[in-house]
Amino acid sequence: MTTVKPNHSYPSADSSEHGIPDEVIAKMGRALAEIAEVEQELSAEIDGAETEDDRQKIAEQADRAMVEAIEDQGLSVTEFKRIVRTAESDPALRQRLSAAATAA
Repeated sequence: MTTVKPNHSYPSADSSEHGIPDEVIAKMGRALAEIAEVEQELSAEIDGAETEDDRQKIAEQADRAMVEAIEDQGLSVTEFKRIVRTAESDPALRQRLSAAATAA
């Protein structure tokens, strides 16, 4: 049985020079908004944790919640990280992601 890997080189008919369709930008925005919410909620818990073990458990909980936020949007963590890395050096893409996160 042959396994088909998803093709993440997007068609050139979209609106970004990096070939990232608006639909993916919207999914990224929703994931980024959810991740920001998780970070905000759990950072206070980490600050209030009494032991390093408690802080570690909360950090692991946050990591799981962030992965879930990404995967709930139909994105892989690898794809999410690739787009974020690209946005670090591309102000236009960074702006599109920021706008999508704000709209989420």
